Amino acid sequence: MGRALSRLCLYGTVLNSADTVERSIRSVFRPDADIVITDGGSRDGTYERLLEISKDYNLRVYRAPARAGAWGGSWR
Repeated sequence: MGRALSRLCLYGTVLNSADTVERSIRSVFRPDADIVITDGGSRDGTYERLLEISKDYNLRVYRAPARAGAWGGSWR
C-alpha cells in the first residue's frame, strides 16, 4: 500500500481580480491546505493584494506575466 497524502494543495491562477481574489480564496481556505496562486501579470493591484493577504491565508504567491506571442496572449 502507498502512503496516504498528508496535505492538500490548492492551485489557482488570477488576472486582474483585485476586487474578488480575497473572497475567492476565503471560499476554499482550509487550515490544513497549502494555497498557491500565480498572478498572470495583473495591472489592477491583484498581485499587491495577494501579497497583503498572504499571511492571513498562508498563501504562496508567484508572478508569471504572459509573454507576447504566447498562446494565452491570443485571448486578450
